[in-house]
Amino acid sequence: MAWEYTITHSDRLTNTAGIPQISSIWRTKYADGSTDWDAVERMGREGWELVSAFPVEGNGTTLYITFIFRRPAAAPPPAPPAAAPEA
Repeated sequence: MAWEYTITHSDRLTNTAGIPQISSIWRTKYADGSTDWDAVERMGREGWELVSAFPVEGNGTTLYITFIFRRPAAAPPPAPPAAAPEA
């Protein structure tokens, strides 16, 4: 089976003091009222399967979480019919 992949990541996870706040992915709201977790749930509704999630660190601090999703690739369009041989 062929797969289609995409990657998304959370917003920065540090608070104003620079301390990692992993719980912020479901509490911090964007201007539209959504959270990073809402984005993960939306991906699932769109047919994406979460296959991996891992922290991205810098200087010993978790900066954000990367999420890798996959879903079955769309079937390629059928090949055009072969041209009839010329007589």
